[in-house]
Amino acid sequence: MLAEAQGNYEIQVYGADTVPAGNLMVELHSNFTVDGQKETVDGVYPTNHQEHETLELTEGINVQGLGLAPSAKVSYDFTRVVSAGFEYYADYGALRNFATTHDQQQQLFLVTDLNVSPVWEINFGVGIGATGSTDHLIVKAILGRRFDWGRHSAVD
Repeated sequence: MLAEAQGNYEIQVYGADTVPAGNLMVELHSNFTVDGQKETVDGVYPTNHQEHETLELTEGINVQGLGLAPSAKVSYDFTRVVSAGFEYYADYGALRNFATTHDQQQQLFLVTDLNVSPVWEINFGVGIGATGSTDHLIVKAILGRRFDWGRHSAVD
């Protein structure tokens, strides 16, 4: 059985543990590639003008591979509700065999967060790719909701 995947659409910086034990986070990730790859390369389909919708459920377990894929976020709170800043995402490849600069994925996003409630996550932004393997222009939006399955609420 042959299974193929294409995974350059996980565009989110986690500032801390994603979800405490006994809690569930539900997120809808929406990404649109405004200017991306236009040809199939090494079996990876073109991403130009593609819309990707991902429903993500996180229940306190996070398993990482043995690659180097750093991310970082710097933001400023303009008000108690609105913050804005920059997010950086990269995937350098396997720890023992980094990809060439051209084949690495590196993206920089200008983002806005709306902090309307401790149980809701609202994030959207526009990003550009810095390498030949990265899509050139992506628009992203994340809408998330935390659910408490335990007796004690980690989020009020």
